[in-house]
Amino acid sequence: WPFGSVLLFFSLALRARARLLSHRYDSFLHATSFLHRDFKPQAWFWAALELLHREVITGWVLLVPAGKSFIRTIVGLLASLVFLVLTIVHKPYKRVEDNALAVAAQLLQVVLFIGCILMKTFEDTAAEDPQLAIRVLGFSSTSEIVTMLLVFMFLMLVVLLISALYAMRRDAVVPTFRLQGTGLPPELTLKAGQRYHGFVSHAWSTAQDAAATIKRQLQRMLPSVRLFLDVDDLRSIDELEQYVKESASMQLFLSKDYLQSRNCLREVVATLDQAKPFQLVHEVDPQKGGAPLKVFKEELQDETRRAALFKEGVVLTEWHRTADQQVVSLTLIAQEMLRSTPAY
Repeated sequence: WPFGSVLLFFSLALRARARLLSHRYDSFLHATSFLHRDFKPQAWFWAALELLHREVITGWVLLVPAGKSFIRTIVGLLASLVFLVLTIVHKPYKRVEDNALAVAAQLLQVVLFIGCILMKTFEDTAAEDPQLAIRVLGFSSTSEIVTMLLVFMFLMLVVLLISALYAMRRDAVVPTFRLQGTGLPPELTLKAGQRYHGFVSHAWSTAQDAAATIKRQLQRMLPSVRLFLDVDDLRSIDELEQYVKESASMQLFLSKDYLQSRNCLREVVATLDQAKPFQLVHEVDPQKGGAPLKVFKEELQDETRRAALFKEGVVLTEWHRTADQQVVSLTLIAQEMLRSTPAY
């Protein structure tokens, strides 16, 4: 068990590594979520490392002969120090408060081991020469050591609590989308063969600025999102259909000339033919190319595709230019895009 459990955890995490780093969600990740759901993708190995640390300080130290308890304590202290440094450097948890709590727990563990070493040294030295123990360690009894440790641990917890609250407040200022249930940013995943979470389809003549705003703002509010925008990602106009295939969802921006554009129509046709999840983003400002929906319906000549594109129940999001209303539009776009990813 001490060796097999660590190897099992590590082998499962290693198999999930590529999926986690590429955000490709499947049944294997779902089955092994207990190993990685609380950690950042880059810390895919942390559950195995955490288990290894626990087994070292609670089990493997028993490999040291029973008569050498001092060496056992030293081994436990060194293991805790190494794990503390790794926790501080990697910050493996998704939540700021979890990282602070992990560091606090490790610091307390280190302090306890140091306290054990001090008390063991004091007792052994005092048994031979009490005055020597006082001169060397500066304590007159083990109760003084315990008092010092308790005071130090209390002060340390206060400092860590203040630091965690400051970090949480600092992160709260950053305008990012978070899940209501957990308060964490949503996990962005893709299926095999997909490269983009969304594809912003738009007419160059009337919606280039709006499309760029959608991509830029969503990347700010969903830091790891991948959005296809032709001006940034298009290599060949002949591969439009392939880009649609590699996208988890489509954001079709309805503005003047959109359904008159040959390439926009190719994107619409590819969306419908590939049965891609899509949402209509409707420009409402007439001065920016906006028009009533019936105008766009009349522009699409193919009745079958018109019925599929404007069918009842299709997600329609109005695009507004004012800041407060734009946040609402972006939230609705993000929600629908997330519903098209495997994790949601």
